[in-house]
Amino acid sequence: MAWTITDPVNSVTVASLPGHIRAVKTGILDEDDMVSDSATDVASQQSIKAFVTTGIVSMTNKTLTSVAVDGTGVTLAAGADLIGSSTSDITINTDKFTVAGDTGNTVIAGTCDITGALVASTSIDINGTVVIVGTLDEDDMASADDTTLATSESIKAYVDSASAADSIIKGWVTFPGTGANGAKTPSSSYNCAGVNKDATGTYTISWTTDFGSTNYCTVGTTNSQAGGMAVVSIETRNVGSTVIHTNQQSSAALVDPDEVHLIAIGAQ
Repeated sequence: MAWTITDPVNSVTVASLPGHIRAVKTGILDEDDMVSDSATDVASQQSIKAFVTTGIVSMTNKTLTSVAVDGTGVTLAAGADLIGSSTSDITINTDKFTVAGDTGNTVIAGTCDITGALVASTSIDINGTVVIVGTLDEDDMASADDTTLATSESIKAYVDSASAADSIIKGWVTFPGTGANGAKTPSSSYNCAGVNKDATGTYTISWTTDFGSTNYCTVGTTNSQAGGMAVVSIETRNVGSTVIHTNQQSSAALVDPDEVHLIAIGAQ
């Protein structure tokens, strides 16, 4: 085995070496960013340490089996993409994931499991199905939780229950009291199936949805008349209708006001 040294500082000429040893030292590079990417020169210990510590690595066409992120989080610049396969998992624990740029988007084609809080400074566009882990199914909304969603069944039950309460108005109507006997067209109404003028100062209001009993409350008013105010009195309360009178306040005579207003409150 013979070695011929032609320059003891910069190069070694190998005259005879085993066939599996083919490395030739030509120089030492001290580049913290490894910018020259030399295939023949070796790197200094300091440059290797600086390159690894800085952590600036071009990962074009590279495959990572695992990545550890420090407390500064992961930031993708505008135009950059982080793409995983259909079976890839991206897990972000205590660190943050930031997409920069005016049009930056995080696209998740598969399932996104979020065990913590999801905070959006502007908006979140979701085209697929969203699965919420925290839901409450309480027909009375008793917990009044401000962080958990309610089921559609509990919302419907709560609204239906509130609508059936005895303390809210279940029907009302405004109609003209003058004119011939017969059907009158309400000016506006709710839960009113129709109004009929039975005689002077006598009207039957029919309700679309019957009341649970005849023990509901009705309150009526009229507008001012030339002969004075007319008052509304209740003749009969049926579960599906109410018969009222409108009497002149001063004489108690039945009169036809220009407008009659009636509301009904009770269980249905």
